[in-house]
Amino acid sequence: MYNQDLLSSTNTPLDALEASLRGLGARSEAITMNLANVSTTGYKRREVFFEKALQDKLAGLETTSLATTNAGHLGGNTNTLPGMEPTMSINDGDILTNGNNVDIDREMLELSKTGLRHKAISKITRRHLDGLKGIIAGT
Repeated sequence: MYNQDLLSSTNTPLDALEASLRGLGARSEAITMNLANVSTTGYKRREVFFEKALQDKLAGLETTSLATTNAGHLGGNTNTLPGMEPTMSINDGDILTNGNNVDIDREMLELSKTGLRHKAISKITRRHLDGLKGIIAGT
């Protein structure tokens, strides 16, 4: 999962939404690993970062114009975006009394926040897809 590009080269709004969902999925996996190893001596918690890289990629888009071959064609822009992947790192923070650095309260909070973000982005994605469906259906 960590080797896939977060953003495809087509760069539609769905690409950014998909990238967010995949990043949040990777974060959920890391939190799940942390929770599963809460009492494993020597385990170091995992963290996943993707928001800043996603913002930087979206802010630094190179816009190019599409060529039109007929005066009736609509002009447009296409954005090219290099691939991006979530970054999972091992946190070398303070070791707790149980021999690792996983704080169950912090992990549960992060899991809740990640779940809420995933739900919100899923709703936005659904609305976007419903809008596209309406456009295609002509309603």
